[in-house]
Amino acid sequence: MDKIKFVSDLELAIFLFRRFSEKFETRQLVKIAHLPTVSRLEQIIQQKPDWRICENELQDLISNHFLTDELRGAFDNFEFIVAGDRENEWIEEKFELKISKAEENIVENVEDFKEHIDLIGCILSLAIDQKNSWSASRLFTILCPQILPTLKKLAADGRLTIFQTLLSYVMKSNIADNYDSTNEVLNEHIHFLRQFDRAIDKIQEQIGNTEGCSKRSLLQSVNIAAQFLLSTDKFSFCSKIRTAQNFLKTHIEEVHRNFKIFNNISSRVCKKPIFISEAQLICYHFLDRLTALDTIEVKQNSVSPNFKTPRAKPTLNFFTSPEAPEDQQENSDEPMELANFVNNSTPTPIRISRLPKMSIHEELLDEEKENIGPNSKNGKSQDDNNKVIKSFCDCSNFFKRIKYLVSR
Repeated sequence: MDKIKFVSDLELAIFLFRRFSEKFETRQLVKIAHLPTVSRLEQIIQQKPDWRICENELQDLISNHFLTDELRGAFDNFEFIVAGDRENEWIEEKFELKISKAEENIVENVEDFKEHIDLIGCILSLAIDQKNSWSASRLFTILCPQILPTLKKLAADGRLTIFQTLLSYVMKSNIADNYDSTNEVLNEHIHFLRQFDRAIDKIQEQIGNTEGCSKRSLLQSVNIAAQFLLSTDKFSFCSKIRTAQNFLKTHIEEVHRNFKIFNNISSRVCKKPIFISEAQLICYHFLDRLTALDTIEVKQNSVSPNFKTPRAKPTLNFFTSPEAPEDQQENSDEPMELANFVNNSTPTPIRISRLPKMSIHEELLDEEKENIGPNSKNGKSQDDNNKVIKSFCDCSNFFKRIKYLVSR
C-alpha cells in the first residue's frame, strides 16, 4: 500500500479540491486566523476577495461541487499520513480515506527561519498570481516598508492590486526616464523595484516552461527567489536564507511526488488549461503546504493605512502660558477650532484662536476719550495727546493680560 504524506489534513483537503474540482482552480488558500487581516487589506486597496479561498469554505465547496460518488473506492490502495492535530475529520468520511497520524516528525521545527520561508513563498506566489496583495504586503513589509503605503494608495486610486501597481510603475519608468518624478518614495527605491521585477521575470520563465521538468523548474525558481533575497541589504550574507532554501527543496520533492500519484488515481482529475504548465500546478500545491505549515507571520504595518502623517500639536498664542497644565487648557472658555480629519486618517492642525483686537479708542473709558484728539477740552497739543494715548494703551493691555492669566 502506497503512503502519501501531508503536513496537515488542511493540505490534504485543499489538495483534493484542486485535483478533482470541476473547473481549474487558481485561488490561493488563506487561513481563518489571517482572514481579518486579509479583509482589512482588501478594504484599504479596494480589492475584491475573488482571488482567495478561506479554509472554512472548503467543506461546502467540496460538498457542493464534487461528484464524490465517482471517487469512492479510488483511494483504497493508498494510506494518507497526516502530521499534526486533526482539524478536518469530515474529509475522511467524505472520500472514505484511510488516514493515520504520522509517527515520525515529517515536519521539522521551522521557528528559527519561518520568516525566510514565508518570504520565498511570497515571491513564488506573486510569480503565479498578480492578484495576491496579501503576499505582496508581507514581502514589502520586511524588505522595503517605505514603499508599501505609497503602493497601497496608488493601488486604491488605480483599482489595481499592489503587485500590479508595482509592475505598472516599473514598466513606465523603464520606458521614460524619471517617470513620475513627483513620486519621491518610489523613485528613491527604483533600483530595488527593478531588481525585484527581474527576479519575478526569471521565475515566471522557469515555471511557465511547458516542456521542461516541472520539479527542476520549481527548484530553480526557489534558487532565484533566495538569490534575490540575498542581494538585498537586509538579508545579504544571511545563512537562514540558505537553510530555508534547503527546507523548501525537500518539500517540493514531496509535493511533486504526491502530484504524480494523484494523477494516476483517477481519470476524473481536473484538466488544466493548455497555457498552464505542470510546474505552475505543482506550485499552487506547494504554496498550500506552506500555508498549512503556519509559516506566515502577520506584521502590524502590513495592513497600515495608505499613508499617515504625524499628529499636529496645538499652536498656542502668546497669551497662553507654555507651562500651563493640559487640563487647564482644555477647560478654557477660549474658543478653539477642532481638528477636521480627511481620508486615510490624516489630521489637520489644531489652532487656538487669538483674543479679538480692539481699537485704541475702544480700550479707553468714555471720560478719557473726551480729553484726547484734536478737539480735546484740555487744550493739549497733538504730541501730548499721542503720549497720553500710548500710556493708556500700555496700562490697559497690561491689566487685560493679568486678568486673562488669572481667569486661566
